[in-house]
Amino acid sequence: MANKLTCRVAAALALMSAGSAQALEGAWTHYGVRPLGMGNAFVAVADDFNSLFYNPAGLARLDDWYLEILNPSFGASAATISIIKEITDLGKSGAGFARTLDFVEKHVGETHHVGAGWTPYFVKKNFGLGIGMDVGFSLEAHSDLDIHLNLGTEVLVPISYARNFLDDRLSLGLTAKLYTGFEADENLSIDTINSLSGDSSSKLKDLAKGGKGVGFDAGLLFTPIKAMAPTLGVMIADIGDTRLAPLNDTLGKQDARPMAVNLGMSLRPIDTGSQYVLLALDTHQVNQPTHFSHKLNMGAEWGLGRILKVQTGLSDGQLTAGTQIDVKLIKLRFATYAIDHGAVAGSNDRLIDRRYLLQIKLLI
Repeated sequence: MANKLTCRVAAALALMSAGSAQALEGAWTHYGVRPLGMGNAFVAVADDFNSLFYNPAGLARLDDWYLEILNPSFGASAATISIIKEITDLGKSGAGFARTLDFVEKHVGETHHVGAGWTPYFVKKNFGLGIGMDVGFSLEAHSDLDIHLNLGTEVLVPISYARNFLDDRLSLGLTAKLYTGFEADENLSIDTINSLSGDSSSKLKDLAKGGKGVGFDAGLLFTPIKAMAPTLGVMIADIGDTRLAPLNDTLGKQDARPMAVNLGMSLRPIDTGSQYVLLALDTHQVNQPTHFSHKLNMGAEWGLGRILKVQTGLSDGQLTAGTQIDVKLIKLRFATYAIDHGAVAGSNDRLIDRRYLLQIKLLI
């Protein structure tokens, strides 16, 4: 009985939901856990492997080489974690159909997200290469029996080179990157779903798009004085738009990846060698027609050597936080942040999707 009720709840949510690769929406690059913890303000920071994705100029300022291979990440929405517990409790209690409908109505408008990623890399002074992989899926409950299906995978493979100029005050970097992506994005009615029950494999292919291509990024860091290291950062992603070819003949063609101009500023008001305080302010995709409330990012980080880093910030009008612990062969990175799906950030609390992200590095 409990198992039947759990299935009934899951089916009801599926019929009143929208699926989305929410880890990927509006993302101009592969987002890192540490940057997300500090409000995703990283364009003018770019002092670790995340330079591959946020600003390749940062590679010129590395003081050592770094390598990670086994570093999977896993993410979920706060609403998803909560709803799993509720579904389990409903199944155990043997609740009837009326309570099931009440449960579905309660969660109308919520976004439920799960995702995973992988970021192997090798970076050293002036050079780096890596892979940024994101897989995401989410459900957004609606009050009508209609499904907006959108799920996806993206893989970025950057190869970057950077050099310093003007007595190391100016750093310039360039990235060539391979892109491969897949997404299914379609509004499905009940009739459409029924029609897929026949030869579903061929019909589902009509709903999916894929793309592959080669793009280029360019970055700049300028630090005019050493005191507190005030730094200006500029990162242009997908210069001239990255045009994509279809993955194969059975899939539709993905749209080009639009060029994104990103600006940042950073400052180190405290740096004693053993510990530091880092402040950052970014504005992303300034050339794209999204509301400015989605473009502003600010963050701060306190670090104790290479052992401990603690972040906080503001992104999409919502607080972020994170931590990084590095102990011998194990490194843990954790971040909580929120994505506001409204046209204007903060206009509707029901559209705010609080998320948690954990990355674990094992061995190398």
